[in-house]
Amino acid sequence: KDYYEAAELDGANVWQRFLHVTLPEIKDVVLLSTLMSTIWTLNEFETIWLLTGGGPANQTKTLIYYIYENAIINGRFETACVQALFLFVMIFLLTRIQFMLEKKVVHYQ
Repeated sequence: KDYYEAAELDGANVWQRFLHVTLPEIKDVVLLSTLMSTIWTLNEFETIWLLTGGGPANQTKTLIYYIYENAIINGRFETACVQALFLFVMIFLLTRIQFMLEKKVVHYQ
């Protein structure tokens, strides 16, 4: 409340108050929730398998669904292993990027 009042006294409009007061306070939460939702989306399998089974013309298949399909249904474990390693590298890189961004833009007091 004090920050908003000080920004208002300094002549900041609503957008400037959001950009310079609110956003720095919630940056760490936004970065973490963005990373977690991205990882959960990449690993989404159960909903797709139960509701659509890959959907019309394979439109709802994700990488994790292809891994399941190759390993369990088609018996191509080597292809599924390579896909799983690719998924691991993607998630690892996203996590590293998030940690680098957190060091640059999040400042704890």
